[in-house]
Amino acid sequence: MQKHCSRPFNTLMKMPKLDLPERYRRQLLSLLETYVPEAEVWAYGSRVRGTNHEASDLDIVLRGPQLAKLGYEYSELVEAVRESTIPILIDIFDWARLPESFHREIERNYVVLKESRPWREPQILDEQGHPTAIDIDPSDRKTVLQIVERHVPNCEVRAYGPRVEWTAELYSRLDIAVMDTSEVGPRALTALREAFSNSALPFIVEVVDGNSVPEETRVANLRKYVVLQLASNQQRWRKTTVGEFAPLTYGKSLPARDRTAGGLVPVYGSNGVIGTHSASLTNGPTVVVGRKGSVGAVHYSQRPCWPIDTTFYLQDSDSMLARFKCYALSAIGLEEMNTDSAVPGLNRDTAHACQIRVPSEAGQRAIAAVLGTLDDRIELNRRMCATLEEMASALFKAWFVDFEPVQAKMEGRWREGESLPGLPAHLYDLFPDELTDSELGPIPAGWRPCSLGDVIRIHDSRRVPLSRRERQQRKGPFRYYGATGIVDYVDDFLFDGRFVLVGEDGTVVNDDGAPVVQYVWGRFWVNNHAHVLSSAGGISAEHLQLLLRSVNIRPFVTGAVQLKLNQRNLKSIPILTSSDGTVTAFEDIVAPQFAALRQAHDELHLLVALRDLLLPKLISGAVRLSDTTGVPDC
Repeated sequence: MQKHCSRPFNTLMKMPKLDLPERYRRQLLSLLETYVPEAEVWAYGSRVRGTNHEASDLDIVLRGPQLAKLGYEYSELVEAVRESTIPILIDIFDWARLPESFHREIERNYVVLKESRPWREPQILDEQGHPTAIDIDPSDRKTVLQIVERHVPNCEVRAYGPRVEWTAELYSRLDIAVMDTSEVGPRALTALREAFSNSALPFIVEVVDGNSVPEETRVANLRKYVVLQLASNQQRWRKTTVGEFAPLTYGKSLPARDRTAGGLVPVYGSNGVIGTHSASLTNGPTVVVGRKGSVGAVHYSQRPCWPIDTTFYLQDSDSMLARFKCYALSAIGLEEMNTDSAVPGLNRDTAHACQIRVPSEAGQRAIAAVLGTLDDRIELNRRMCATLEEMASALFKAWFVDFEPVQAKMEGRWREGESLPGLPAHLYDLFPDELTDSELGPIPAGWRPCSLGDVIRIHDSRRVPLSRRERQQRKGPFRYYGATGIVDYVDDFLFDGRFVLVGEDGTVVNDDGAPVVQYVWGRFWVNNHAHVLSSAGGISAEHLQLLLRSVNIRPFVTGAVQLKLNQRNLKSIPILTSSDGTVTAFEDIVAPQFAALRQAHDELHLLVALRDLLLPKLISGAVRLSDTTGVPDC
């Protein structure tokens, strides 16, 4: 039995509701029942709190059996929801992968969208009505595939019968048909049968010659099947051109003044999504290619969208084939086909003339599935990182900028022994019940103004800039940071630990007046365009970076052409310090969130590296997928 958290009495008196149109709720429930029937599913966030607008995301969390981590079914659900026609962006999380602090936040306000139930793997059909899974253990499937490949390597092999239709008993046989046996002959089929008979498989494998099966039997028994192995002619690649395989269409102008803010349709420029609109230019999955500006940049939109006139686009009603074209175009170097030295531009005729090799349609789907799964996981990790950081930022702002706990005590909304959302009762004594005047304006009583220099250590003397030529000669695995982000990767590191980087010159201030801040950890190198800070004065690096994101540094930036934030001005920035108990309580809440953020970000980094390694090899055919399971045959 899964453990349900108990709701406070006052919450039970007014149960939250989910703001989701019924037709989308039914569609989502159908997907949940198909892919994660065992899981209990909660909805939370703005659509439960009642603070949403029409285009708000829907946040859901899956609670698997015994609250254990979900496996492949989680990724399949994310893919299915992404490919659905639900026009709302749905963020899906696995309860077991979230930090405890995230659990507590969700438990404050949620709706049970789906109850858990005993599970049996569903029968999922492809577009031709053929199942895509069979009722055998993955290790047994691998054995079957190895035997098939050894004895009939050039033939299409299909599984059918009870183990495909999911009506099999524990020891039911596996029925397979070998199609087009003219290339192998009867001896190969005899050897195949003997190999299965001598194997350690826990069930009997019945092999039939697909060509010799009577028509009535074929209609009755082979109408539903799974392709275990493609025929050799299906696996061949062909040469073609971009113009023949993925012809590009010019995007259409849509000035910013004519767009619909908050619309459900993404508007794409050459560098990605640049806004929203109420109408779409395309009708389905779309590949967008940068024509002017970010030349050759390739983007994929699962939903109908509006590519503007600085782009080319193509669309395909089949999302998997569209996604393969996206990967194929991103691997051929379109960004190097600039034909305009003043304003970067991609000539369509030049792109169309580019020669490429493509596999069969089945091969395209398999490649798109492998790379798409990686991309979906990368995107999920990005959203998780953003959500975790937003939670920590919101709590910091509430406590240390807006003084909400103090305001709540002053207004009588928070009384001793009571809890408010985000303010448990045990924190009551940590906050004063009045504000006092200071040079920074009204601040909580007992808190004091000070300077940033009182709570930081500066490590700029350890920085060493490397020229581009030096970096080219010193390629390696360690991140090389500049003022705004990772510039390169080198063969050594200067720092090891958790630090905060602040832009020193060039790009030093954001539009809102806050400094350009990077929260970094592990082993890395920094050039001389970013200050390297660690925390002091009883606060953590995480607290420091949240503090820095909340201050306005414009008065401390010098230089009319080349902006600069020097050390002296950096240390003189006025800040506010609170009591040690308040800082400790805050650290206890956000530390697990940042630990989860670092883990998710590190996993994201590995996934990006794996995808970038596999993409050119899969698209060129240097690495082939060994079977319909989509495992790279390296």
